[in-house]
Amino acid sequence: WLRYRMEHFRFSNKQEKMMRLPEGFTVNTKPLQLSDELEALYQVYRSQLDFEVSPTLRDNLFSLCFISSEEEPVFDSRVIEIRDQGKLIAAGISGIINIYDPAYKKYSPGKQLILFKLKDALEQGITYFYPGYIVVGFPKFDYKLEPGEGICEIYDTVKGGWIPYSIAGIMNAEAPPMD
Repeated sequence: WLRYRMEHFRFSNKQEKMMRLPEGFTVNTKPLQLSDELEALYQVYRSQLDFEVSPTLRDNLFSLCFISSEEEPVFDSRVIEIRDQGKLIAAGISGIINIYDPAYKKYSPGKQLILFKLKDALEQGITYFYPGYIVVGFPKFDYKLEPGEGICEIYDTVKGGWIPYSIAGIMNAEAPPMD
C-alpha cells in the first residue's frame, strides 16, 4: 500500500498547470453515490484495460469494502468528477479508484484526479492520503508517484511499518529474482 505525507506536499508549477482544465471542463467533489452514469464510465474504462478488474464498479467497491450490501458507502467516501460540457469523463473514488473515458487519455485524467484528490485532502487538513497500492517496478501504477516520491511511503509487510518509497525501491532492486 502507498500513502502520501501531506505535511510535505506542495504543488509544483507543472502540477498546477496540469490541474488547469480546458474550457468547458469542470471538476466537482461530492459524496459517493453509485449511479448508472458512474457505472457506464467504469464499463468504458474497463473495456480498454489489459488486465483483469471486477466486472462492475459496485463489485469493485464491494470487494474493497467501500460499500455495504445496501449500496451505501461504509466510509465517508467521496468522488471527484471531471466533466466535459456536462458529460462525465473521469471520476476518482476515495483514494483508491480512478476511471476515465479513454478518448480523453491525452489530458492525463488519472494524474489529474490524483492531484485534485490531493487538493481536496489539503483543504480538509488530512495528514496522510492513501491512493491505494503500487507495485515497485510495475509502471502501470507509477502515475501514483506524480505528487513526488519524496512524500510517498510504502507499507513494509515484513516489518509492519511505513518506509519511504525510495527505500522500498532500493530494497526491491537488491532482492534476488523470483523463480
